Amino acid sequence: MRVKRKFVNTTLHMDNQLIRSAIRLTLVVIMAGSCTALSCNRSSIIDLSLEHQNGVGDPDEQTLQSIKKIGELYTVIYYGEYEERLNWLNDWHVKEAARLDPKSRCSLFAAYSGKEEPILGRNFDRRRETPVLAKFSAPGKYASFAFSPGSEVFLHEVVGVTNPTEEQKNNFLFCLPFYPTDGINEKGLSIAIAGTPSRRINRSENCEPMFVLLFIRHVLDNCKTVDEVAQFAETVSLYDSNIGTISHHFVVVDAGGKWLVIDYPDGNLRLSYGEGEPQVRTNHFPEDEVVLENTSFSRFNILYEALNTSKPLASDIEAMELLRQVRNETKWSVVYNSFSCSGLVVVKEKFQRQYRFGFSKDNP
Repeated sequence: MRVKRKFVNTTLHMDNQLIRSAIRLTLVVIMAGSCTALSCNRSSIIDLSLEHQNGVGDPDEQTLQSIKKIGELYTVIYYGEYEERLNWLNDWHVKEAARLDPKSRCSLFAAYSGKEEPILGRNFDRRRETPVLAKFSAPGKYASFAFSPGSEVFLHEVVGVTNPTEEQKNNFLFCLPFYPTDGINEKGLSIAIAGTPSRRINRSENCEPMFVLLFIRHVLDNCKTVDEVAQFAETVSLYDSNIGTISHHFVVVDAGGKWLVIDYPDGNLRLSYGEGEPQVRTNHFPEDEVVLENTSFSRFNILYEALNTSKPLASDIEAMELLRQVRNETKWSVVYNSFSCSGLVVVKEKFQRQYRFGFSKDNP
């Protein structure tokens, strides 16, 4: 059920002088090209087509052959199963305490746009140079789109290489499903992660340790509501830098308009639910004065003030403009629409070119 907001109609009374002033001001703005709304309207939107083909042959080779570069964005369609690869990498992470760089200056928000459509906005602010957008549809799992920056490390070992080795292929094929940082599935469930100050986890022996990005993969594969995500989160002990610490939090949005924030402010799992009112997360805990990154409070305040007004976001394009205002060496900005099961993405702060992807009703 969607929460309806009430808005107050305001009648503006202007005399002729004010009208003339407003017209002059509008002309100046148009000529200067400084109006953010106009800059959004001038943006070109490119539709991405990531449709699985009913081909024959080795699924890994089909996956590698599906890699495309569109502008500065790489897309790939993952064919076949990946559960064994997930399990292998998970075991390796637990044994080797593989690290995830916590210095993510990301910005996240959950809100409504347009016709009461729930959205999740995110900026991914880190050093990775080449975003990789992958589509997954393994048997028995929900189909999903996800950004996988971890696979970028191995991308160029299989792109433009005449005869990549089996090791090079496996590096890419194992990382692609294991390291998603955000995504949306065919049920409209979207999820994204952002860095926080590190906390030592109060682990329960009854909870399985799970790497934070593998958690995102399982959520996209198996959950359609925030309630299902919350139930799953209570069965695992999430970690990142090592098996005993975590320095990230999550925002999740579902097609029903509910949101969920998952974090560990005192080392214990906290699940915060909501519906209707906007929610913002950057790189600190709301009740804490400690920040992971020194722009965290300013980015939070810009998003919070913009979203907590009587004027709702008109569209995902306007939500993208809000992400532009808090960009911070951003590698990609994406707005997930849980109602339409789609995404709008900008690469490397080039907001004049935007890409749209998603699931069709007839062909998820």
